[in-house]
Amino acid sequence: MNKLPNNDQKLVDFIRQNRPDLPPENLDLEAQLMAAVAANPRSESRQNSSVIPFRRRSLWLMPPAIAAGLLMAWGTNRLLTPPPPTATELASLEVFIENTWDGVFDEYPQGWDLGF
Repeated sequence: MNKLPNNDQKLVDFIRQNRPDLPPENLDLEAQLMAAVAANPRSESRQNSSVIPFRRRSLWLMPPAIAAGLLMAWGTNRLLTPPPPTATELASLEVFIENTWDGVFDEYPQGWDLGF
C-alpha cells in the first residue's frame, strides 16, 4: 500500500494529540477465559437437544414446500398461457392484416417527397 503524502500536518498533529489511550494489559486473560469455560460445561445431550427438533421440523416442512412450489409453477404456467384462438378470431385477424398491409409494398403515391 502506498503511503499518502504528508501534506496536512495540522490533521496529523490533531490525531496524535487526541488518540485514545490503550487499555491496560491483562496478563492472565487467557487463564480467566479458560476458567470461565470450564465453569460452564455444556453436556453433549444438551447441545444436541435443540438441534434434533429443528432438523425434524425442517425435514417435515420440505415435502409440503416442494409440493407448493410445483403447484405454483404449474398454476402460473396455466394462468399465463393464453388459450388457442378460435376460427372466428383467426379469420378476423387475417382480414385485419390484409386491410392494413395492403398498400405497404406499393409505390409511394404521387406527391410524397421523401427528400432522398
